Parts: sequence; structure tokens; C-alpha cells
Amino acid sequence: MSDPAPIRLIRHSQLALRLRWRLGSLQALLDHHSFWARGRQRQDLVAMLRGSQAVVSAWQGPQLVGFGRASSDGVFRAVLWDVVVAGEHQGLGL
Repeated sequence: MSDPAPIRLIRHSQLALRLRWRLGSLQALLDHHSFWARGRQRQDLVAMLRGSQAVVSAWQGPQLVGFGRASSDGVFRAVLWDVVVAGEHQGLGL
């Protein structure tokens, strides 16, 4: 058995264009590994990404295994939203 592919962490630009090309992967991660974000529509995901100041994703090969985003006042506070890690990757330091 070969070692699994390394996990790549990507910090996306403001519009998260690269992740927007993979909305199906994001939808699947949210649907299968969160209870609060199930059933979100693609157009809502695009608006969500556009409205976030920071967006990160974690990939193992072509598979999206983690996601998170943040919004901020730009001075004192930031809030993390939709932090999700696929079940098989939880507890491993991702």
C-alpha cells in the first residue's frame, strides 16, 4: 500500500476563483461533513466566497478534505465560518 498523497493547504485570493471552479467539491464536503451547511445552493456558495475576506482549502490530490473562511472588521476582530474537515482527516492536525 502506498502512502497517501500529501495534503496541500491553499489560501485563496479575495474572490476565491480557483475554488469557485470546484463548487461541486465544496458542496459535497459541506453536505457530508457538516450539519449546518447542508443543501447550500451553488449561487449562494459563490456569494459566500465573494463576501469572505479569507478563504482556505485543503486538498489531498484532487479531493477537497478541508475548508474554512473568515470575515473581519479589518482592525480588531475576525470571525471564522464554515470550518469543515472531512471525517477521515479529523484529529490528524489539519
